[in-house]
Amino acid sequence: MPQTHTFDICVLPGDGIGVEVIAATLPVLERVAQGASFGFHFHEHPAGAQHYRASGQALPAATLEAARRADAIFFGAMGWPEIRYPDGTEIAPQLDLRVELDLYAGVRPARAIPGVRLPLADPRAAGIDLVVVRESTEGLFASRGKGTIVDDREARDTMVITRRGIDVVVARLDVRKVRGTLIEDLAEEGHRDEDVGLVDAGDPPWQAALLALARQLEGEVVHTLAAGAGDDHGVARLAVVNDHALAARREQALGGLAHHHQVDASGARV
Repeated sequence: MPQTHTFDICVLPGDGIGVEVIAATLPVLERVAQGASFGFHFHEHPAGAQHYRASGQALPAATLEAARRADAIFFGAMGWPEIRYPDGTEIAPQLDLRVELDLYAGVRPARAIPGVRLPLADPRAAGIDLVVVRESTEGLFASRGKGTIVDDREARDTMVITRRGIDVVVARLDVRKVRGTLIEDLAEEGHRDEDVGLVDAGDPPWQAALLALARQLEGEVVHTLAAGAGDDHGVARLAVVNDHALAARREQALGGLAHHHQVDASGARV
């Protein structure tokens, strides 16, 4: 089959296991493209804690520009416990990318794969099939770099949640309707405190609706639980998207690889 489109992929291996996972998954993506109507052009760029230690830059301007121009970012893992900024905060270029590219939503599908042993013993776990949509720029991320420290006695941070932030995620990802399932609009007054649409924290995952919507902080937990309950972290997928990603996906129908779409490979996520 002739290739009609080549996707430009900015590869950011980062630190630690990110380097290993990227090295293992690039051949998989190349294999996927064989005989397909699309292809990939991969170009690797430096970023992360180790690069910060070596150069003083966690996310070089050239790397950010390459990410901005690319159709997608293939992201490994970034950060190292012993490597910090002078104020003691962690090295997290992935958060810088979210701000610079307005990557406002994390999307993680979780489903049971036939023939693959699930972490849950209950046979009903075979029916797990849901999507977690996580708001990715607000919550505690919104005040990043703006916290206050009082000597060594006290540290304060602020969680920011706005109506616009939730409205954007709800509207852009069309999360009101997934396979005919209607979910509540979290911007409406009286929504549940945990901000999870149609999913109660105490529900077994096989009883969950097909889609859950969560704030940044709670979404971090729900994302992880969904991956572990559905198909385990070994093959869990996570995409962090913006308007360009969604528009490109609609036009190209490539199931998720799209413009300014951060595909997270950390922790063996593919």
